[in-house]
Amino acid sequence: MANTENYERLSAILSSISEAVIATDQRGLVTFMNKVSSQPVLFSPDSTEILPFEEVERQTLAHALKVMNNNVAKTAQALKMARSTLYRKLKSYQLPESD
Repeated sequence: MANTENYERLSAILSSISEAVIATDQRGLVTFMNKVSSQPVLFSPDSTEILPFEEVERQTLAHALKVMNNNVAKTAQALKMARSTLYRKLKSYQLPESD
């Protein structure tokens, strides 16, 4: 029970941090992501540039793959999407599909 309480307390603390926090287990699988880490930042707050949604998605996928060392399974888990969906998007954006 102490482990559950510690986990809940730690999750609450990590969720409240305003910086991106991603935790992985010993195998490198994502075990925790706070809300900030799931929101890609492509522009500064005062930017007036607007990109088409497809370009924002492509850049986000490319960055996530890079962060996860081109591991599609880990990238899909970090992005909270099905691996098959990620493969389909990678193919449509002509991004590498290595695993």
